[in-house]
Amino acid sequence: MLTILSSFYFAQKYIYFSERQFVYPEPSVLQKLIEISGYDRVWGYGNAFIEKNISQYFRLFSSDGYGNLSSKRYAELLSTIVNNGMLGGKIRRSDTDIYEASERDAFSTANPYRLRLMSLLGISYVIESKKGEMKDNLSTDKRFSADLFSLAWENDTWRIWRYTKALPRALFATHAIVLHNPQEIIDTIYNPEFQLDKTIVIEKQLTNSQTYDIREKSEATVPIATITSYNINSVSIQTDSSRDGFVLLTDNYYPGWKATVDGRPATVHRADYTFRAVEVPSGKHKVTFYYLPTSFILGLGLSLTGAICLFYAILKKPSVKLMRSSKAIPF
Repeated sequence: MLTILSSFYFAQKYIYFSERQFVYPEPSVLQKLIEISGYDRVWGYGNAFIEKNISQYFRLFSSDGYGNLSSKRYAELLSTIVNNGMLGGKIRRSDTDIYEASERDAFSTANPYRLRLMSLLGISYVIESKKGEMKDNLSTDKRFSADLFSLAWENDTWRIWRYTKALPRALFATHAIVLHNPQEIIDTIYNPEFQLDKTIVIEKQLTNSQTYDIREKSEATVPIATITSYNINSVSIQTDSSRDGFVLLTDNYYPGWKATVDGRPATVHRADYTFRAVEVPSGKHKVTFYYLPTSFILGLGLSLTGAICLFYAILKKPSVKLMRSSKAIPF
């Protein structure tokens, strides 16, 4: 109790020098992002770069994080942005981000690897500040070319651009290929002819692998995968497709994540190097990803067992009886 109370006491002394509205201000650009972004990811360009983990407070989805428990695979994938699409370069220890873009860069053409991963990660909205250093270095159309970006909103200080090549956070892929070599997977993802919205790369051979190939086939309707709910430990997706395929969710593959299709258990595949995918038949279905690691179940079981044993020991504690004696007991 003393430890807990002292923590609150020192927190009040140490942290709250300013009111919360000044620590976490809500400028108009953030309010607009909250309004329009939905489940799409957001990112800041140049002087408007959003510091890592700030997005969490405003409940905005981001590709970046600082001091987080990030997957090694995810860190490796992001490192290819500055390693010219190659694995094996330097990997950041605590930062996971798609690397800041300078105001000097012609953002639309400076780094094709960054743009490709922005598409895959579903980074639909990019913030730009109209003020700041080096703003006269490049014209707006060179920073954000019309073939890649459209203006979603602006005021006197900010612009929000929509990246038109961004994929949805969840998509239905009707084609899949199986690759095992890590660099080959990366090369495939960066191949401009590889259609990220139709084909995924998985690393485990399927029993019915002939069903999923990269040959073009006519489709009666465009397959749909729509996120219906997104919580910390569960994500629900509604699908509608005329063909069998995979639902790809561009969240990290990690032990403990499980899935169901219409309530029946389904295998979670690692797809596109670091993301999660589930095989789904044609028609309308509900796919649910949920986090329930074995370690949690074992820990809960051991804790309950320990609590029961302790409670039983207290109830069965033998009573102490004082024995009378006629003899004096020496001390």
